[in-house]
Amino acid sequence: MLDAGVGVPAQPALAADYYLIGCNRRDELSCVRLATLRSLGRGVPRDGDAALAVLEPACANGLQEAC
Repeated sequence: MLDAGVGVPAQPALAADYYLIGCNRRDELSCVRLATLRSLGRGVPRDGDAALAVLEPACANGLQEAC
């Protein structure tokens, strides 16, 4: 909701913080969402290499959104 601004003003930096928490707890979808923000530079510094490092293994594990 914070990422897309659904029902609340969009706050991509705060969304990135929550995605990072989920990613650190091994939730691949959170990692993919964080990678998306990183690849776009929304709320976090733009870092395509870090985004790819997360997306490639998630795709290989069958997470369609990572592909």
